[in-house]
Amino acid sequence: MSDAGHIEYKTTVPPSASDCGTAPALQQGSTDNAMRILAGVGATQCRVTFGAEWYSASLSEAYRPFCTAQNMTSGAVLVQSNLTSTGVVLVGSVNGGDELVLTCVGRT
Repeated sequence: MSDAGHIEYKTTVPPSASDCGTAPALQQGSTDNAMRILAGVGATQCRVTFGAEWYSASLSEAYRPFCTAQNMTSGAVLVQSNLTSTGVVLVGSVNGGDELVLTCVGRT
């Protein structure tokens, strides 16, 4: 929590984006909780790998995070395919140069 009362997320290992066109870029400061991705040229989807696993293998899939994703360039809501403790694939309206935003929160 910031001094101004805003929720802030910090990470030691940032997430990464792959299978997202040529040279996708993750905005500096992105975390597993809040990230911004610039899709690379030729992108039709984006695979996000979280910097840290959301839950251990000894816990049920029921503990995977809740996530929402949107293409800020087109306004389209993105579908989360294959959401696991280690990552997610964002599919839907994704083109090279689009700005994608993903927000995830954990649960107990």
